[in-house]
Amino acid sequence: MKVSVVVCAYSMNRYGDVCDAVRSILDQTYDNIEIIIVVDGNLSLFEQLQSKFSDQEVVTVRCNEENMGLSYSRTQGVELASGSVVAFLDDDAIAHPDWIEQLVRGYKETDAIAVGGRMIAKWIAGRPPYLPEEFNWLIGVNYEHRLDNWTEVRNTLGSNMSFRREVFEETGGFDEQMALTDLDLDSPTDEESTFLKHLAFSSVPNRVSKFISQPSLAKLQQLLLLLVLTSCVGLGYAYGAITYWIDSVVN
Repeated sequence: MKVSVVVCAYSMNRYGDVCDAVRSILDQTYDNIEIIIVVDGNLSLFEQLQSKFSDQEVVTVRCNEENMGLSYSRTQGVELASGSVVAFLDDDAIAHPDWIEQLVRGYKETDAIAVGGRMIAKWIAGRPPYLPEEFNWLIGVNYEHRLDNWTEVRNTLGSNMSFRREVFEETGGFDEQMALTDLDLDSPTDEESTFLKHLAFSSVPNRVSKFISQPSLAKLQQLLLLLVLTSCVGLGYAYGAITYWIDSVVN
C-alpha cells in the first residue's frame, strides 16, 4: 500500500519547520511512500525547498502561482499523489517514526475511509498556565485523557489525517471556501453531547475540588476559563439542538 504524504507550506519563517517535518517523514519505518510539498505562492520558499530535497527521489515540490489557501494547496497535492492512501501533515509538525506504519495498519485491519492520529504539543515557550487541557483542541492538540487507541471518531485533526484515495475521487477534493463538519444531533452518542457531559459532570467538579483542596493562581485561572469555555460549548450545542428541532418541525 503506497502512501502519499502532502505537506503544505507558505512562509519562509517556517522553512526550518518544513524541513524538520519532511525529514521526519523520510525517516519513517514504512518505506512505500512519496512526499509532496505544495508551496502556496512563495517562490523563494519553493526554490529553497526544491534545492534542499533535490537528492530525494520520493520528494516532489510544487508551487502555486499565487497564494490560494490551505484547502486549494491540499487539493493540488492530492492531484499529484499516486498512492492509494493520501496523508496530510502540517508544516510545523513532526511525525512519530511509525506514524505511516500505524496509518496503514488502520486501513489494512478495518474498512475505515479515513485514519488519523493524535497531536502532542511541544511547548517552546512553556504551556500557558491558564489553558485547561480539556480545550487543547482549540490549538489543534488532543486532550490526552479522552483518547482511546483504535476507536471510531467523528473526525480527525487536520494536522494529522489521511484518507483512502477514492474519497477524493468521489468528493472532488477539499472545499476551497470553507471546511464544514456535518453535525448529526439525532444521534444519542453525538460527540458534542458526550464532551459536554464530560465537562459538566467530570472536569468542572474535579477542578473545583482540586482548587478548594490546594488553591493556586494557575488552578483558579484554568477553572475560570474552563467555566467560560464550557458555557460556550453548552450554548453552541443548545443552539444546534434548537435549530435541528425547528428544521424537523418545518420540514
